[in-house]
Amino acid sequence: IYGKTCYYFHAASSTEGRKLYAPYLCLWEAIKFGKKEGCTRFDLEGIYDPRFKSMTKRWQGFSLFKKKWGGEVLEFPGAYTKITWFGLRV
Repeated sequence: IYGKTCYYFHAASSTEGRKLYAPYLCLWEAIKFGKKEGCTRFDLEGIYDPRFKSMTKRWQGFSLFKKKWGGEVLEFPGAYTKITWFGLRV
């Protein structure tokens, strides 16, 4: 939690847990906790992004899971880092 936003950074489940819908229960409990703490936003972090197919192609399953909860999908510009190496001789 930061400010009025509750962040749900990562979740995982075994095959058996998915059969029992454990991820839904875990997320629902997290939402209730955030609400009890006064949060007005719940951020599920990233989803599949077709702009970065090779990096996010395995995210399609949990992206559908996240979208089932409703809410608003926000799109941010991609993060690009340029690393410059300076040749230092020791």
